[in-house]
Amino acid sequence: MIKNIVEGMTADQVRAWNQRQAYIAMGFALETAALLKIDSTPIEGFEPKEYDRILDLNKTDYRTVAAISFGYRHSDDKHQNAKKVRFSTEDIIKTI
Repeated sequence: MIKNIVEGMTADQVRAWNQRQAYIAMGFALETAALLKIDSTPIEGFEPKEYDRILDLNKTDYRTVAAISFGYRHSDDKHQNAKKVRFSTEDIIKTI
């Protein structure tokens, strides 16, 4: 039972566990968007407290831990069909 997982954890441990759960859900959301041909990307560097303020989360037990943008590319986007850069496995991974 999920409740039993967090029992005995400190508030910081529960917050960290919840954040990891949000990242798992984000992965599924990003994959689903791709399957639906919807562009999406996780957002880093945002200010969670500002999201909380804008969404009026300060009056709840909820807090912002992650963000994703969803949308469609503009048909005039000159970069949308640009060739992707891929490095060889040997250049990226070192086997020990």
